[in-house]
Amino acid sequence: YWLVLYSRLKSFQRGTSKNTQFFRKDLWKFPLHNYNYCVIFGVEEMMTRLEDKFEKELAKGSKVIACRFPLPNKQPIKVLTDSGVDSVWIYEF
Repeated sequence: YWLVLYSRLKSFQRGTSKNTQFFRKDLWKFPLHNYNYCVIFGVEEMMTRLEDKFEKELAKGSKVIACRFPLPNKQPIKVLTDSGVDSVWIYEF
């Protein structure tokens, strides 16, 4: 709950709130078809299943920014860092 509020506040402060949405939902039930960009702070155990969801639901050309853990079978188009809690991988589907 607090992370969603914090994200909304930061988005507002940076002037991006009209272009961003933050949700607190069941990820496995939430449809991703309408989104071109997704940012995920996942845990290692969920990344394979999450990668399958992205493959099935995201439109061609959609971008995924994965923080902390990479998608296991997808090659990133860019790696910002790949060690520690600040690790970030960018993928195109």
